[in-house]
Amino acid sequence: MRDLNEQQISDCVDRRFKLEQNLALDLLAEFDNESNGLIGPLRQMAGKALEDLLSENIPIQDFATALESLAARRGGVWSAMGDEKLLSIWQQNGWQGGITNRHKPNVALQQLQGKAQRLTASQCSDIIRLYGAVAEKWGAAPGLTGGQLDTLKKQYRPGGKMVWGAHARVRAKPAQGAIPGEHKQWQMPAAVHGIDFKQAGKGQVKEMLPDQRRSINVTVFSTVKKVDNAFGLPLGADISGTTADSMFFVERFARCCRIKYDPIYQLLALATLVAARHHALLEVALTMTLNKIITYSIGFYSTLLPPGSTHTARAAIDGVFKEHERHDWNEHILAYFDQHHRRVGGYLFEGGEIDRFKKLATTGPDFMWLFTTMPPFPTKGRIRMMMGSKGLL
Repeated sequence: MRDLNEQQISDCVDRRFKLEQNLALDLLAEFDNESNGLIGPLRQMAGKALEDLLSENIPIQDFATALESLAARRGGVWSAMGDEKLLSIWQQNGWQGGITNRHKPNVALQQLQGKAQRLTASQCSDIIRLYGAVAEKWGAAPGLTGGQLDTLKKQYRPGGKMVWGAHARVRAKPAQGAIPGEHKQWQMPAAVHGIDFKQAGKGQVKEMLPDQRRSINVTVFSTVKKVDNAFGLPLGADISGTTADSMFFVERFARCCRIKYDPIYQLLALATLVAARHHALLEVALTMTLNKIITYSIGFYSTLLPPGSTHTARAAIDGVFKEHERHDWNEHILAYFDQHHRRVGGYLFEGGEIDRFKKLATTGPDFMWLFTTMPPFPTKGRIRMMMGSKGLL
């Protein structure tokens, strides 16, 4: 174990940001590689989802609700497309302003469906996000039995308030300066910047109080942000709800398309969301861990490979993870703060300590419960207490 000062920790954080961005970009390249057998099934799933959206294909209980359901279904699709108007799939079709009255939503969907067999992995991910937004709209429509999709989708967000918090999720753009300028060159260009915010950097969530009809600013310091501070992880947002939507989508449409399900397809969210900087790697990996697809240990990227995968691309994906795990920039650290919330020092773990550090860094429900009681800016005493529990002192 080696003591680190604040500047050394800052340098570690910056290197990890670049390392995890590169990991995501390399992973994305494997998903787009035609010879790996990943992109074809994903295109099938995306094409079937577009077909469903075009036909508003959800169940209707009886004829009496048919007309009401038809209007609600169509309205849900159109409303969701408006909410997700900055998705790159619209921009790449020449609709820089997104879906407007001049571009009928069904025309846009038909054009996308016509290109289904040429979609990239990132475009498939955009369609997953759109489908998730539509399912939420259907779930909110009164008398619409398609709301069962939204109910099923929500089951991929386990952990309750300890993970997802008591407050509604907010799609927002990062605050000005939330992503350091020197980091922007490492992120993949993307039209969408909407991410799941609670507190990222110094941002605040503006909430509407329904009983008082007024808005207030509420600072919600998430469990994920506490983990970021303790482990010296890059600036991010919060646990990824979009990843949960992606898991629901892949399982549902693998069945619909009669594609043999393999958990390796669930890494699509990791590749696309991190590469485009919608989420940090931990925020995606936590959702996957809580859904028992993986058990991620922070900084040990080989644990991102789903152990149940038998896909032919398994070796290529594993190679990406191991290459970055062995990289010089992958430094295993813990950081601590003073009473003024200033990061003042930390520790670097090497050699024979690595196995014990890996146990400390293994995420899951118990790990999340531990950090619910952690102060937002962990003190040296709290960090050393945590280290002692794993024999690191």
